Parts: sequence; C-alpha cells; structure tokens
Amino acid sequence: MSIFSKYYVKCGLILLFSFSIIISVAKYLEIYTQHGQYVKIPNIIGFQVKTVENILKKKKLHYSIIDSVFIPENTPGSILETIPPAGTKVKPNRTIYLTINSINQPLLSIPEIKYIPHQEAQLLLQSIGFKNVQIRTECGPHKNLVVGLETKNGNKLNAGDRITASTTLIILVSSGDNEKPFSMDSDSISDIDSRSEEFLF
Repeated sequence: MSIFSKYYVKCGLILLFSFSIIISVAKYLEIYTQHGQYVKIPNIIGFQVKTVENILKKKKLHYSIIDSVFIPENTPGSILETIPPAGTKVKPNRTIYLTINSINQPLLSIPEIKYIPHQEAQLLLQSIGFKNVQIRTECGPHKNLVVGLETKNGNKLNAGDRITASTTLIILVSSGDNEKPFSMDSDSISDIDSRSEEFLF
C-alpha cells in the first residue's frame, strides 16, 4: 500500500471516528435535555398546595413556594399565582414557583401620631394598611390634635405596638375645651334631696 493510500485511509478513519462522536454527543444531549418533550402547566390557582402535589407529581413537575401575601377575600393557604403561568409548556422536571395566600394576617406597626392633626394621623394610619380608622373627640386644650389611640374594645395603643390590619382603630382627638361636662352621682343627688327637705321644714 502506498503512502498516499495509507494517508487517505487514516483520514477516513479519523473522519468516521469524529462523525461517530458527534452523533453520540447529539443523541446524549437530546436525551439529557428531553428534546421535544413538554408538559403543560395546569391551572391550580385557588387550590391548596397539598391538593395539587399529586397533580404536579404526575406531570413530573416540582414546586417551590417563593412568596405569600394576605388577601382577606381568598382562602388562607390557597395558591394565588404560578411562575410560569398556567398553560405554559415546559420540560419535565421543571420547578414551578408559587405565591400563596398567607394563613395569618400580617401585623402592622403603630406609628407615632400624638400631637399631630387628626386628619394627618388618619391618612398616615390608612397609608400603612389600617382600613378601619375612626375619630372620637375628648376634652383637651389643643383643638383637633391627637391625644391618644385605642382599639374598639378600649385597649390603649402606643407607637411601636403591632396589631392586625383589620383591627378597628379609634383616634382620640382633643376638642380644645378643658371643661368636663357636669355630672352628678347618686350620693350628690341624695345630698341635694336632703337639703331640700330641710328648707321645707
């Protein structure tokens, strides 16, 4: 066999070997990436996470809870959002990211509102997230200034206290009048009656 013949044979073997490697790598990548295999993300909005575990497992999908928010109108623990959204075609073994409705109401911190105008205090509380904010006027020297804050049940609140957003808050506002309304207890009434009898006799 001539030198040229051997050269061509070697080149042919090298090309054949390289081609075989390319085919093998392509087949491996096709299997590894599951080329052409897709599953559609089901619509699981509104369901509890435990309820959809088997559904996702059958579709060869995994899930991870990445966030939770509180929406009073929704069932606690229910799924609010999926990423990617329902209907999206993804490859098997993909992780679906879930946002769920929080089981517990979030706690909001009470700001410092004493001695500021009650309109400003009301807007501040509402901007934080308190929806039920009411006003009650009390005797005090500085008109329309906040002198205190309490719940509907009469529990006093201070700056830094943490309570649920649904709590009804009562802003205590100074009336600008220090004089307390006149009231008589039963002992005072009895004393007046006895003095009246003395004048009659």
